Amino acid sequence: MELQDRIEQLYQAAIKRDLAWDSLHEFLISEPEEIRSAVIALTFAQGLSKAVEDKADGQADAIRLMLRRHETTSSALEKAEALYQSSWDDPSQLFQVADRIEELLRRHNDSNIALLLAKALCDATAREPDPRQKEALAERIGELRYRYETPAIALEQAIAFFNATTTQLDPVLCETLAQRIGEVLRLHDTPDIAVFQARALWNAATIQIDLTRREVLKKSVHDLLVRHNLTAEDMARDAQVS
Repeated sequence: MELQDRIEQLYQAAIKRDLAWDSLHEFLISEPEEIRSAVIALTFAQGLSKAVEDKADGQADAIRLMLRRHETTSSALEKAEALYQSSWDDPSQLFQVADRIEELLRRHNDSNIALLLAKALCDATAREPDPRQKEALAERIGELRYRYETPAIALEQAIAFFNATTTQLDPVLCETLAQRIGEVLRLHDTPDIAVFQARALWNAATIQIDLTRREVLKKSVHDLLVRHNLTAEDMARDAQVS
């Protein structure tokens, strides 16, 4: 019997018997941990739905706590993925989605959940108009990068810093943001991150009124592209902007 079929069979049996907590554990005692946790989670989720419908707040809170105790890293990752995907339909909920994914990450120290949080925060920088707030969101992604040091999270931070340059009108601050991407690039030397530093440097050059400094920045862009075998077309392709 397939795993999901076995979980569904046991879940339906538990619901039909209306088993109490202790009886549910006895009913599942011989099952593997993966199946046991899944059935318990499903059973209590059904109880939570009924408690909410009946406005039994105290019972609902108790069931939520019990669900958390039986939440696996795998199920938490699925929740994080579902939350992140929900933000595609309603981007205005990105900050709330990020907070909820962060709650899951606090309970499960998992790099895949951390990446989804980084993506949600990065997506938020594309909607936030204030460059200072964009930078603050990039710093939050940086905290995740320090903990997990994966190229994927590093890329999200680079994109977030780039997004901050798109609304930063101070050429010095804009250049500083580009340099922050360079710090990420030194740790994760990938063409994808290099492209976003090149774009950020170009944004800084565009608003720089000092012609000498502007030429220095443009040369930095050229050198960066050459060093990573990139072209101007790569710079223009799929840029994430605010």
